[in-house]
Amino acid sequence: MYAADESGTIYSWKASTRTQLASARVSNGWVRGLVVHGQHVFTGDKTGKISAWNADDFQNVLSFSSGDGAITGLLADERYLYTSKDDGAVQVWNIADVLSNIKR
Repeated sequence: MYAADESGTIYSWKASTRTQLASARVSNGWVRGLVVHGQHVFTGDKTGKISAWNADDFQNVLSFSSGDGAITGLLADERYLYTSKDDGAVQVWNIADVLSNIKR
């Protein structure tokens, strides 16, 4: 299980034992959206930045700007990452295309 808070920290938990497994400060401000997709955790923040992190150790693998405006939510399915913004806009990102830009 994963969670984020207004300090810019993300957490992973083992739900069955309520044990915290890892945490990392990933943003200078509130993480406004978080979604898990496979081996990655995607976050969005108030600056409009979207980042992908390894789900196990929270190492950043990529970050990019979604444009002006704060992220207000993230959702993912098998193929797409959906972001909502504070101006009401919804953006759709092809996850395979996004992940093809991972730092190697």
